[in-house]
Amino acid sequence: MSWGDGAVTVDGVLPVPSPCYTATLADASYDGEADAVTVVVAAKSVKETCVQCLADASYTATVEFDGGLPSSAVVKHRSKSETKTVTTASR
Repeated sequence: MSWGDGAVTVDGVLPVPSPCYTATLADASYDGEADAVTVVVAAKSVKETCVQCLADASYTATVEFDGGLPSSAVVKHRSKSETKTVTTASR
């Protein structure tokens, strides 16, 4: 995770059920009271037929801000049954 010129960038790897899935940005939200951005990444099917084996989908998400940057960030991974926090960081 990095804080740059007006943006927070998150790089990660999402475990997916097969190579027919890719990582997609499910949500990006800012909580002004907590001064934190939350990024939620989920798996999205891109093919109907695929070999059945576990895989990983790499992703990069960049959230841009017009004002100052948040003091912290949270990254969550969403699967069919749950959403888990995978990392948090503060600047």
